[in-house]
Amino acid sequence: MSRMYRHRVISFQRVVQLIAAALFNGYLIGFQKGKIFTGSTKAFCVPVLNCYSCPGALGACPIGALQTALGGIRHHFPFYVLGLLMLFGITMGRLVCGLLCPFGFVQDLLYKIPLRKRKVPKSIDRPARFLKYIILLVAVILLPAFAITSTKVTPPYFCQYICPAGTLEGGIPLLLTDPTLRTLAGTLFQWKLFVLLIVVIASVVISRPFCRYLCPLGAFYSLFQKFSFFQMDVQKEKCIGCKKCEHICPMEVEVTKEINSPECIRCGACKSVCPTKAICLGIITTFLFTACSNHIDTKEESVQTESGHGEKIESVLGYQLTYEPEIFSLGGAEGMDTYQFVSEDTLNAPVYLAVQRYKDMDADALIEGLILQSGIDGVKVQDTCIGEDNIEAKCIVIEREKYETTWIQAFYAIPRSKGALLVEVSRYTGMPEKAENCLEEMLASFSLKTEE
Repeated sequence: MSRMYRHRVISFQRVVQLIAAALFNGYLIGFQKGKIFTGSTKAFCVPVLNCYSCPGALGACPIGALQTALGGIRHHFPFYVLGLLMLFGITMGRLVCGLLCPFGFVQDLLYKIPLRKRKVPKSIDRPARFLKYIILLVAVILLPAFAITSTKVTPPYFCQYICPAGTLEGGIPLLLTDPTLRTLAGTLFQWKLFVLLIVVIASVVISRPFCRYLCPLGAFYSLFQKFSFFQMDVQKEKCIGCKKCEHICPMEVEVTKEINSPECIRCGACKSVCPTKAICLGIITTFLFTACSNHIDTKEESVQTESGHGEKIESVLGYQLTYEPEIFSLGGAEGMDTYQFVSEDTLNAPVYLAVQRYKDMDADALIEGLILQSGIDGVKVQDTCIGEDNIEAKCIVIEREKYETTWIQAFYAIPRSKGALLVEVSRYTGMPEKAENCLEEMLASFSLKTEE
């Protein structure tokens, strides 16, 4: 619901991705002259898939280095490369994929192209994700180690026949600047170009397809995901089960069930859209998240008890309402109040009333944005009134079939002198009557305070 937070996190991710790409490929003269950098830093592996042959690359690709060590004349065990990869895996896990990888950055940009997006059916998606582990085992490890040629040097099979990052970062720039290489390019380069084209097209309609299905480096880091120093956590007491985190996840991770899944790339998208800030991320120690910055305490608002009818809440957001504390509990985040349904009964869908202030967006723009975000055609906007003072508001109602029932969300955008207030009411068919009545009473008691 919080587009402000979402933009802030995504902007941070893009900045880090840009800085990482510039640091790993900072030899700009190489792009101009079409020559590969051969300085002393090339002896060191970077943590991402970044082609050694890229004219700007300042370090070595760990996957390429691993194949070279295994397939060299002496076939040495790659202690250095494996040790470095394990260090990256233990400290960061797949955070490398979400924030540092240049080819991941390219896929993120391609997915922003405004074309219709597709979801891969689970029956295909889940088995296909094991393909990257097969590529890691066969193309990166077994073939270079055991498929010995007459020269006793085996080629880097993944780099030579599959890697689209190498084609984009190394092959194409070198061919563009070197006429001799263009005359030598043959069937193998055409095949690599075809693989790159497939990945590029897929990236426009499917989020991060190479990371999901093909990347052996992502497969290696995923082995350390469960116990890497960098971890994420869903605080169950704050989670309202809205599933917004899962809807936005580029890797389609079931965040509420397994946030530290091997498929999670730590991009922070789930954290950015969580309405109750229930998701923490940071460096984990034995006892706590030392870098978790989104812990929120229950708001200490001015409260007065009305005889026989719940509690009156006067909010800093510019409204007040009455609610029944035995049914709904009040939680707060910066710029937001959330009244969550509390019950020992098993719920089929989330029940809550949340109010949030948007300082830089009027009611019309807010509603239009919500309609676009829903991805549902034919959503109608209604002019209505809510609260004891008949406050004018723009309203949309969105229904989805989830959790084996119908989930209903109503959004009310209330104009203010500075921006708008958004009231979101989430319920489901067949919910407890007491909760339904309390929700209606809360909406009926909604009242604006003096403008700030």
